[in-house]
Amino acid sequence: PFLSMKLQGMEGVKGLMKGLPEQVQKKIARETLKKAGATMAQEVKNRVPVDSGALKNSIKTRISLKGKFQTVSIEAGGKDAWYARLVEYGFNHTSHGKKKQDRKVTSAGFIQGRAFLRNSAAAKFEDVIASFERDLVLAIDTAMKAQMPKGPAI
Repeated sequence: PFLSMKLQGMEGVKGLMKGLPEQVQKKIARETLKKAGATMAQEVKNRVPVDSGALKNSIKTRISLKGKFQTVSIEAGGKDAWYARLVEYGFNHTSHGKKKQDRKVTSAGFIQGRAFLRNSAAAKFEDVIASFERDLVLAIDTAMKAQMPKGPAI
């Protein structure tokens, strides 16, 4: 990817999931991060400027459960949308004359970026985190109930 944004989480939640098997913990982490990432990726897709659609189609989520942090990354760019950073941050533009002997600069200036990734993060971050926390608590609660031994019916 040529551009990415990461949401990190789960550090404070490990204690809540302590009684659950590691496989269940990973499943909860993967599913809740995936849902949070999908929400943020949709916001990015709604804000990205579209010409050919290649940049919009390049927006993907990637989940990582390795290491100390569990993350979901929202990524944009790739082979067909190599210009993702240019659209996000802007760039200096210089045009030259068309004829080989005429190499004078005909126009120059800074093309302002659209900040589609940063604006998405600013607009949706609080909502995504709140939704992530609700989904996480619900998933942990459901998993804990499933782990409880079944007693005799009274």
